[in-house]
Amino acid sequence: MQILALDMSKARTGWASWSDEQDRPTYGSFSLGSDMTDKYEVLVNLHKRWLELTAFGYPTHVVMEAPANTRHWDRPTNFDNDCLLIRITGHLGYLARICGIRYIRETDGAKWFTYFNAQPRSAKRAKGVTTKDITLETCRRAGLRPQNNDEADAIGLLTYEMSNLGINAPWMNFRIPLLAEVSAA
Repeated sequence: MQILALDMSKARTGWASWSDEQDRPTYGSFSLGSDMTDKYEVLVNLHKRWLELTAFGYPTHVVMEAPANTRHWDRPTNFDNDCLLIRITGHLGYLARICGIRYIRETDGAKWFTYFNAQPRSAKRAKGVTTKDITLETCRRAGLRPQNNDEADAIGLLTYEMSNLGINAPWMNFRIPLLAEVSAA
């Protein structure tokens, strides 16, 4: 089994991959374009990155964060960016399916965040601490060193998907002593 998780965006897409033979994920990030890149070139760039990510074989599972339902946000969003994100995730699903990958899943961002960080996105936090900071810190406690928050988000998404498949992510074993302390108290 090999799982590929992607946190998709035009500016910087984070990816994380794990297979049965690994005790730690492989992860990285790439850009699909800049403000000057039109939507069609973004999809061409996604295709190129897909070919790079799958050069040594196709994953058995592909998971990506579902585009957010921005109607419920308390801040305005850019309609063109929202549409582009839907196109990117749809195109990624298409690429995976055309390569014969049967397991393709879009996951809600709040669900993987809550599982990975052991707290909901809506939880109170110190002033100035963002959800991105929390996910980066969880990765660091797990002994992982993502270069940016997109890589950290992809690791969180991968870890959540592994849990859904009944697999314990080996890098999350740092939580076991924490859970024992809580139950002893």
